Amino acid sequence: MNKLLLVNPGAADKETYGALEPFPVAYLAALLQQHGYEVRITDEMAGDDLKKDIKSFRPHIVGVSSTTPLIRRAYEILDYSRRKGALAVIGGPHASALPDEAARHADIVVVGDGEHAILDIAKGEVLSGVVKKPYTEDLNRLPYPARDLLRMDFYLNVRKIFPNHLFKFAPEGSKSASVLTTRGCPYRCIFCYNSWRRMPVRCRSVDNVLGELSLLKSEYGVDALQFADDELFFDRKRAVELFSRMKAEKFGFTWCACARANYVDLELLGMARDAGCKKINIGFESGSQRILDVLNKRTTVEQNRQAVELCKKAGVQIGGYFIVGSPTETLEDIEMTRKFIKESAIDYVGLFVCTPLPGTEMYDKYADKSRAGPGLWEQLNFYDYVLPVNNVLSRETIERQYESLLTEIYGKREVNLGDVILRHIKHPVYLAKKLINSPHKLTRLIKNVLER
Repeated sequence: MNKLLLVNPGAADKETYGALEPFPVAYLAALLQQHGYEVRITDEMAGDDLKKDIKSFRPHIVGVSSTTPLIRRAYEILDYSRRKGALAVIGGPHASALPDEAARHADIVVVGDGEHAILDIAKGEVLSGVVKKPYTEDLNRLPYPARDLLRMDFYLNVRKIFPNHLFKFAPEGSKSASVLTTRGCPYRCIFCYNSWRRMPVRCRSVDNVLGELSLLKSEYGVDALQFADDELFFDRKRAVELFSRMKAEKFGFTWCACARANYVDLELLGMARDAGCKKINIGFESGSQRILDVLNKRTTVEQNRQAVELCKKAGVQIGGYFIVGSPTETLEDIEMTRKFIKESAIDYVGLFVCTPLPGTEMYDKYADKSRAGPGLWEQLNFYDYVLPVNNVLSRETIERQYESLLTEIYGKREVNLGDVILRHIKHPVYLAKKLINSPHKLTRLIKNVLER
């Protein structure tokens, strides 16, 4: 029987990419275990050593799941696995968007959900080519993620390892974990990976979710939780049941989730708060209605303002996320975003440069695809404006606006810009690449820190 090694590729900036358990490989590993296969996970984000694991485990099949910014490392893993005689398999958003590119490094490319495909591959029924199987309809039939194969000592301590990142809402000393209760999103924002999936939103039952929460509590002592769903609130009836039962079960979790501005209301937010919700993250994206329409957000600036006020009234912290450099955005549009941020009492502001990921409508419609390739993908980190999609403002202008907003926001929110520099210094290879790709940006950032 084939032995399978599933890999979560690593990155220099683990704080950005490594705070949540790697659900794609963890779910596939659990399914393979359920069917009697010998499977292991190499999680480079948590410090696992790929070469050591391949040498000791001697897998017949190596499978990798990867997003676009990590795809170059994923290709390195696949190339190495092939040299060691393993069948190389890749899946995930990037391979699904660009299967022909991925096929240059893998024997098998899986497009879309991987559960049906991985079982056929494990049986030896598929040996090559691009494979697209039906999506997983009933998420309740899937086993819980194989956390027994993960370095849970890493994920349980993310609050301590990355104190200013994802689990900052939780008390110090918390044991953290994440849960995925849905797949997909009912919206089609042009910058989002979900736009290529074209699959219906699928939800786990509340009973199924509560079973996993009970396991996290009893087996791992988790008390801080991140719901990793794109949108937890879109099915109001389900959300009401989930929050009510979490409160009744007295789990005691402090938790955070993502929502859309047009889905939150005071009653629902109050129920979430009573069930342990500390913070809601909302992608506001822009203070300009014109740009929201360009991005196909299907929300309004007024709805965004109301969402902030509702969170405040409910006693829930709010994280607001914004984009600079969207297609057709002007200085006037950016000024509207600046004004929205200044006038809104948002507890945490996340600011990103517009980044067109392969497979999204934004990439297809606005990006210069002549520059595409593995060397470019790892630069698409949401902080460096390396693949412009705006034909109104220059790259330099957008970067200056982005850095100016960063300085204003971080100054108000007491976020230490020096931490950004220290994070770069800790990873010299990443620092060297940034110096080559955007030396002026790093220089200005250091100057900003020294002037404060």
